Amino acid sequence: MLMQQARDSKFWERVRTAPEYAEARVQLEQFYHEVDGEMPVLSFQDFMDFARTGRRIDFEPKYFIRRGQLIAAAGMYFIYREKSYLQRLEDVIWAICDEYTWSVPAHVPWDKGFETVPTHIDLFAAETGFALSEISSLLADVLHPRVFSRAKDAIQTRIIRSFEENSFHWEKLEMNWSAVCAGSVGACFMYLFPERFEAVKPRLLSAMDCFLRGFGSDGCCREGMSYWNYGFGFFTYFSDLLYQFSDGAEDLFADQRARRAAQFQQAAFLNPTTCISFADCVPNAKAVPGLLSYLIKRYPEEVYPAGNAAEILDRSDHCYRWATFFRSLIWTDFQALAPMARKNCIYLSDAQWYISKDGPFVLAAKGGHNDEPHNHNDLGSFILTDDAGQLLSDLGSGLYTQAYFQPDTRYDIINNSAAGHSVPIIGGKLQTEGKEHTATTLRADETGFAVNIAGGYAVNGLKSVVREWNVDPHSIVMQDVFC
Repeated sequence: MLMQQARDSKFWERVRTAPEYAEARVQLEQFYHEVDGEMPVLSFQDFMDFARTGRRIDFEPKYFIRRGQLIAAAGMYFIYREKSYLQRLEDVIWAICDEYTWSVPAHVPWDKGFETVPTHIDLFAAETGFALSEISSLLADVLHPRVFSRAKDAIQTRIIRSFEENSFHWEKLEMNWSAVCAGSVGACFMYLFPERFEAVKPRLLSAMDCFLRGFGSDGCCREGMSYWNYGFGFFTYFSDLLYQFSDGAEDLFADQRARRAAQFQQAAFLNPTTCISFADCVPNAKAVPGLLSYLIKRYPEEVYPAGNAAEILDRSDHCYRWATFFRSLIWTDFQALAPMARKNCIYLSDAQWYISKDGPFVLAAKGGHNDEPHNHNDLGSFILTDDAGQLLSDLGSGLYTQAYFQPDTRYDIINNSAAGHSVPIIGGKLQTEGKEHTATTLRADETGFAVNIAGGYAVNGLKSVVREWNVDPHSIVMQDVFC
């Protein structure tokens, strides 16, 4: 249980002294000194750059380094309990409360007027509220009362009242937004405004239900491993707090959909260093050590580590997520994280993902449809991997810009277009986006995978395009049959 362990002085003594935490201590100390300077200015010109150009690189790195400064100061104080770290933490919290909005420009409702922007709840406003509510609550006895009061007031205005008085599109999304936003909002209520939690709990649980529906019956996260870490991570963080808050009466982990989704990382890793990069994932995603440790403990018969875990302070997370870092610090079981190879053939039937590890190479191939979360036009796409990494690759995500998420420009970008995937061009035409453009699985077993991808093409007279992979311990043979 996080709250109990976070208040356990013996646990923090172990973090300060135990050899298994030595690397985490060194990394955190180095990071603290790296970012221990003036907080970047979030200027009006940088804020407006997204509206003018669609770029996110002028504002967001400055915004996120502030969250890194929050992690560094809070983490150092939790471990070492020195006054200088506490004072630095107070300064960072104070500055974050000064921000015009906790949302990033790419997510604010530009069409609704500027008066709605300061209290808009996007992914990062919600995460900021989660971080400040958790840190403030756990350190309420040592934070300066004015800092604690200001943080609580800011959370009440930007998160609590905003959620009570408005509805948000992410409450109905069957993907990571619903878990991250609702989970973070729920944490703010449970930590600092518990008397108001019951009134909003049905909305929060409904959002979590939407999130779990997105996994289908097979537990597949079609957004990929990176987004599973993100979305299912925040589902787990919220569910753990809710279980404690309700004295065990509310147990979202008992839901069979959560049980199946918890096993997704075992399919996503093709070998310990390489994962499936369908949609907007990346091939070198790593397991989150705290999250994976928690799930192994919760589902010991079903969950096992299949890929290498990131460091407790994961510097590849340029968003510097407090909730993820803090739980990796508290939950990581170093003995449980060595990758294990178990299943040789996995088929995720709802997503139509096929993974075969029975041979000299690992094959991942997909059917599905062309309106998936973070969609790419990629029916019949495949990845071939050896011990060194992807040989025949899927590019994964491109650079996130305004154009990247606009329907009329998204498929002009090579990462998202069928032109950027190992699929046929038929009659001079690429695959087309839309849920009606779907594949049909013909066979999925230990001997191979066959899928009809003709539905992905708007080509007159095209009846079928059967793409088939035959797998044995010595070879993988692919063939396309057009009709």
